[in-house]
Amino acid sequence: MPSRPVLAAGGSGVELQLQVAPTDAANLVGGRVRMLDGAMAGLDFGIVDVSGTLVQLDLLLPAAVAPGTRARLIEGCDKRFATCRDRFANAEAFDGEPHVPGADALVRYVDP
Repeated sequence: MPSRPVLAAGGSGVELQLQVAPTDAANLVGGRVRMLDGAMAGLDFGIVDVSGTLVQLDLLLPAAVAPGTRARLIEGCDKRFATCRDRFANAEAFDGEPHVPGADALVRYVDP
């Protein structure tokens, strides 16, 4: 998954404030934030929403984030074939089954 380093301006609770707004905020929803510095180095948090420089996380931050803390943003994936093909150029490795009919078609049987 594409990722990039960023600098935090601060954060607490379920919100991480970035110093610069990401240009592809919609692609980050469903992704991850990995903290690279400080007491939370190595911890991952899910990205629920991005609005400007504010990133809403799926879990509470265990401590306040100091300004200048390094983090890595990892793009999210909505598990759709079109996303895998268009955004990640990885259609040949798609693990889903985009062309299989719904479960109802798989359990049909002939009624004598």
